[in-house]
Amino acid sequence: MSISPQEELEQKVFLVRDDQAAEWCMKKIREAEEEYNRMEEWYDMQIQKARERCESTVNYMTTLLQDYFSMVPVHETKTMMKYQLPSGELVMSKPKDDFKAADNEKLLSWCVTNDPDLVKVSTSPKWADIKKRLTTVDGKIVDKETGLFVDGVEIEHKEAKFEVKAGV
Repeated sequence: MSISPQEELEQKVFLVRDDQAAEWCMKKIREAEEEYNRMEEWYDMQIQKARERCESTVNYMTTLLQDYFSMVPVHETKTMMKYQLPSGELVMSKPKDDFKAADNEKLLSWCVTNDPDLVKVSTSPKWADIKKRLTTVDGKIVDKETGLFVDGVEIEHKEAKFEVKAGV
């Protein structure tokens, strides 16, 4: 969004002295945000079109290379077949069966019953509860309930921040 010389001059000398001027500023903010959203949507569509064109080309070229792969002598291992080109390689993985956890509750129950060593137990601090109990004393972090210093927590200072919420 470009600014005209007149608008630039107005921005330099304009002061908000009443609600009417503040509302005018809010309107300008909404207009700028709407323009940004409109432009973002347009560019997102352009990116999507470019992505689709590129994917189409990649898919077509991949099909051509797969056909070529079937005609050349390949290096074969237990898990794959490979053909080396100066600028890269063509690789075909061999089919295999793999396992996936289809029902975690049933699997967990089976592990608990048959081999508890296969069960992973994890613990973590209840941060929301801990945070409610914290305070500072002489720059140190202290548990308000116990009076003990708390390790593993730092103070993060956040500056005051002014926001304009247009259209609320």
